[in-house]
Amino acid sequence: MIEIELIKPSIDVWGPPPLKREEMMQRIERAGRLCYKSEDKITAESATPFVIDKAKKKHMSVLEFGWIVFRTYTDISIYSKLLAILAHHHRIQFHKIEFNEKNGVLFFGGSLRAWIDTFEITPWWISFQPLIDIYCLLLEKYPEFFSYQPLRPTGGWAIITRENKLPLNFLPICIKFTIDRGITHEMVRHRPCSFLQESTRYVNYLKRPARFILPPWFYTQISPGVYDIHCANVIENPAVRIWVKSIIQSYNEYCLLMNENVVGEASKQRPEQARGLLQNALAAELLVQADITQWHYMFHLRSEENPGAHPQMREVMEMARQDFISKRLYTPIKRK
Repeated sequence: MIEIELIKPSIDVWGPPPLKREEMMQRIERAGRLCYKSEDKITAESATPFVIDKAKKKHMSVLEFGWIVFRTYTDISIYSKLLAILAHHHRIQFHKIEFNEKNGVLFFGGSLRAWIDTFEITPWWISFQPLIDIYCLLLEKYPEFFSYQPLRPTGGWAIITRENKLPLNFLPICIKFTIDRGITHEMVRHRPCSFLQESTRYVNYLKRPARFILPPWFYTQISPGVYDIHCANVIENPAVRIWVKSIIQSYNEYCLLMNENVVGEASKQRPEQARGLLQNALAAELLVQADITQWHYMFHLRSEENPGAHPQMREVMEMARQDFISKRLYTPIKRK
């Protein structure tokens, strides 16, 4: 008998990306395997091969969840020229740059994807020595992702491996949301952010438990838990009963489409074909990575600060907002 699990939405704050090489690889693998729900394949040695495989297959969005940051001591002329070069070649929006004019410290960061994409576009950067120096460091520390170039570095840059060596809030912050797919559609409209989402194309919900998000307007009518059609038929509230039965029915038909004993081997559907029957209430894990300024904007637009936001969006964004407030990363806006 077909069963579904009703759950409440939740968040899991992953925080800033780690900067040490092995920890960065592990973060990328953890993020990437969320899409396929293949976390059970993670081992002590699986991270680097996983990341290399995604890079070779050009699944570059996964590589946005690992960051590499460089530091050097320079003057404002180099900083200004670097900004101008990156802006001219449309790369500045993919990197984070901060310069302290008082002590001459320049921090230059970006995701692994950003660095790969930036240096794939040759030869625009080989006329600027600071970028040559950075490329040579990347080639030394991450040779799996960069092609050899006969270039001579002059030094001066260092790779940062500790977050406390960076300016406050330099790195983005990653949060995993467990929400329904209607809310994921709203969430991914925000820019600039990085996103990875549990994929209905690859995840087979015939082989793993199907979870659906209980909306807040039903909290007083039904509790989270496992339900089948018999349980649904005895739900007292008619709106809740119709809602639960429709989810069970559509999920049952999704499973039937992938059952060759029912539709025959020739007509058996793959998850990517059958997924059209799954409702928006299906639970999805969504990773959202953004800098603190973008998070503040989303809180203003999507949390309890904006009563006009969708109730389910307000619910999870308020969870994230309260986490930021508790860590003194956000000051609530006081409305008159």
